[in-house]
This record gives sequence, C-alpha cells and structure tokens, in this order.
Amino acid sequence: LRAAGVPSPRCLVTDDPATVRRFVDDVGEVVRKPIAGGGACVAVDPDALGDADLAGLATAPTLFQERVRGDDLRVYVLAGEVVAAAHIRTTALDYRGHEDEVVALAPDAELTGLSVRVAEVLGLTFTGIDVKRGPDGGLTVLDANPSPMFLGIQQRTGQPIADRLAARLIAGDPRA
Repeated sequence: LRAAGVPSPRCLVTDDPATVRRFVDDVGEVVRKPIAGGGACVAVDPDALGDADLAGLATAPTLFQERVRGDDLRVYVLAGEVVAAAHIRTTALDYRGHEDEVVALAPDAELTGLSVRVAEVLGLTFTGIDVKRGPDGGLTVLDANPSPMFLGIQQRTGQPIADRLAARLIAGDPRA
C-alpha cells in the first residue's frame, strides 16, 4: 500500500527478535498482530523485547505495525464500489469484541476514493478495510481483509452488506 502511495503505517513481518527490536527503536509505538488473521492486535511493550519475550516468533512470524491513533472506521468495498461503512467507537486498542458503539457512516469522497483505490491496488473484489481518521482528519489505512467479517457491522448498522454481496453472486457478476 505504501508503495502505491496509500497512507499506511510502517510494517514489519518477521520471525527475528533482533529485527523487531530495531523496528521498535526506529518506529516508537508499535502494535503486533498474527499474520494469519483473527488474532487480537496488542501494543508492544518496549521493555519486553528480550529473546524469551519474543521466542514465539520462531514458530509464528508476526506483523509489527506502527501504532496509529484516531477514530476506527471500517469500509466495505465490493467490485469497485463502497457498499457500507461504519464508525466504531471504542476505548480498546483492537475494537473487535470491544465496540462501545457502531454507527453507520456515509463516507465522504476522500474515504470512498481511498477505499476503492486500496481494493484496486490489492486486487480484492470484496474487502473490509480498516482505516483510522486522525485528530487532524487525515486517513491512514491499517489493512484490507480479503475475507472480511461483516455480519456484526451489518446487524449493528442496518447496512445490507450480505444482500449486496448475494445480489452480485446471483447475477453471476464475474467481479463478485
């Protein structure tokens, strides 16, 4: 994403503790996530980067990412079109399972254009994109999920994501 000019945090995927320590020294605030997906995003404690703390990397390479602060937004793109968006209010680092409120969002032109561009760059027909809107209003793309969970967002916002996806599949649209 960064190579395509999409605003996104610095990232590192590694199984090497020394590389992690250099990354944290260079970046500052860092979070970690399993690269297989589904696991919680947690803050990296810069005082807990010893070999024993990072021993699990040998069997489970991990994504380390620059921490981005701001409002959590989730945008769903289907075949080049934004079909739903939500503002997720939470005090947790990882909103999943810690949503205080999920509100349907009418994305502005900037968020729409950015989201469609991300899906295009990554070659994803259907995706859920996690975006942070910083205090200055700037947008930063954290990731784009190739198999996005959407029922919880749909239930809480009333946006018909499943209906839009099903309609594309039933129509035999090759982009769905």
